[in-house]
Amino acid sequence: MLERALYLQVVTLGPLLCGFALFGPLVVAHMLGARWTPSLSVYPFVAGGVLINSVYNLQASALFVVGKQWIVMQSYAAHVGLLTVSTLVLLPRLGLVGYGWAELLSCCAYAGIHAGIAKVVPISYGRIKPWILTLFAGLFLLSLAPKLGHAMLNWRFAR
Repeated sequence: MLERALYLQVVTLGPLLCGFALFGPLVVAHMLGARWTPSLSVYPFVAGGVLINSVYNLQASALFVVGKQWIVMQSYAAHVGLLTVSTLVLLPRLGLVGYGWAELLSCCAYAGIHAGIAKVVPISYGRIKPWILTLFAGLFLLSLAPKLGHAMLNWRFAR
């Protein structure tokens, strides 16, 4: 049942995140203003982190149900620690995208949740792995689409 819930979580959330990767520049420019557009450079990283987090949040809930809350607390504490340290290291070097990389790196802390749930119930990621990889790649490719469109328009009118 948990594997089915993970699958539904990924196939529901992933396309929504990818949709915003594609249409986000229009939404942000019209709703918040053009000055917020540079913040979209970090979106694929944060959305990728949200997608990964969604898989482990369900497992964390299952661990709470079986009384293994300490495993969840340790993993979430490690997540915060990794996020803090990697942000402090990467943000000054890479700018806003450094925070995005820190967000993805901190997802490594979810290995504790995976190890904890594996002791309770065997879980396979075989069904969701292709979805996650495809959606993850889509987040970055779709985020590039508006930039490629602008570049092609500029090239066409510059000739």
